[in-house]
Amino acid sequence: MKRNYIPEGMSSTPAQITERNSWVTALSADLSPETYTLFKTTVHYLTATESADALAEEANDILRDLLEELGDEAELDAELRQLGCQLNQQLQTADASDEPLNDDPWLQARGQDLAHTVAAFWTDLADTYSGRQAACQRLLEDFADDSHSSRRHALELACSRFYLDTHQAHRLLARAHELAQQRHQGRAAASVNQQSQRAARQAFSARSAGLAHHGNR
Repeated sequence: MKRNYIPEGMSSTPAQITERNSWVTALSADLSPETYTLFKTTVHYLTATESADALAEEANDILRDLLEELGDEAELDAELRQLGCQLNQQLQTADASDEPLNDDPWLQARGQDLAHTVAAFWTDLADTYSGRQAACQRLLEDFADDSHSSRRHALELACSRFYLDTHQAHRLLARAHELAQQRHQGRAAASVNQQSQRAARQAFSARSAGLAHHGNR
């Protein structure tokens, strides 16, 4: 056996690598607007939630210190419950579409990273378009049936690094599935159009050659 020998089927051909990279790049571009918005909204919500939690904890500590000096446990419990209700109401009425962190370049970059992650995940499902779509459909069914497959776990883990939950991971996978179908159909239509144009040019060349031959007789 040759040194550094790699068995057939255990490596990708240059054509396969080019095809894979093409899909990752194209699908990332298609997903980027949605992943940016999703990541931005998620960060805003988490920031608002953490701020509310910190405020509630700080307010509870101050209020408890003040009321403990009075020694009125009943009043303490009532005030704490009222404070908790007020904070929960404010959090629930917060608009998730409000402008979040004033750090758009970072949000844009992380949104693009998320798009690339999902696009690469979809592309790595199989070696061909049809195989990827079939594997993706099975994975979407895992989400629908709440089946915890290894691929579902891998996607959820990847999305969790961008603070996304399982429902958001499912949503992005479904969108990648849809966008890949649209792009494949567009490629197929372009290929048919190119073949038609090529056939028309060949037919025109053949007719031109025939006319030229007829005129020279």
